Amino acid sequence: MRQARRQSLLYALTLAGLLLSFDGCSRADTSPRPVLGNTPRVATATLGNGTPSPMAVTPTLTVREVIATAVAKRPDDFAFAFVAASCGESVTMDTFVDTFTVFVPQDGRYNAGTRTIPFALTPDEVRVVYRQMVIGDFFAYPPSLNTSSPRQGGRASDYDFRVRRDGRVQVFHWTTTGTSMPTEMERDLGDLTRHLQNILYAHPEAQAVPRGVGCT
Repeated sequence: MRQARRQSLLYALTLAGLLLSFDGCSRADTSPRPVLGNTPRVATATLGNGTPSPMAVTPTLTVREVIATAVAKRPDDFAFAFVAASCGESVTMDTFVDTFTVFVPQDGRYNAGTRTIPFALTPDEVRVVYRQMVIGDFFAYPPSLNTSSPRQGGRASDYDFRVRRDGRVQVFHWTTTGTSMPTEMERDLGDLTRHLQNILYAHPEAQAVPRGVGCT
């Protein structure tokens, strides 16, 4: 089902791109056109009077890059809360109220307790998160997914999402111990969670919040 939706969207976007290309040719517009996430290569064309003229050669886009380009503009009400938890410790990034929270279990450690700081992503960072959700078909996910297995060993990690888009709020929970042969959905979720954590810890204020010692 998810693959069929992607193929339908790709077909529509390809058709739209062809129409735009024909429209551009009819106007003989040879000015470079920027492509989201790519730097156009510049070649040289010769006009009728023999004068060299630069023209843009657009790099080949992947299916996911085409989809991301089509959804570059996020909804005005888009917001999300993301929780990553493992070994009793959790971190929460909440763009509804612009806070970052770290919870460490009360087990006698120096860093035990809950700490919350003001924290806001930039508009570009929020846009990147939205694009990643669309690329991974996040808005078609079921309410929960459990891919943990005692046979895989290791400790389970839990991820919770609460996302608002176009007036609707969606919640999703994922429990995983990781796998050497993930499904497409698991790969997308792994990409999304890594993306969120990379964005989060690129901020010095998030790095400065004390953490626990992890799993022991």
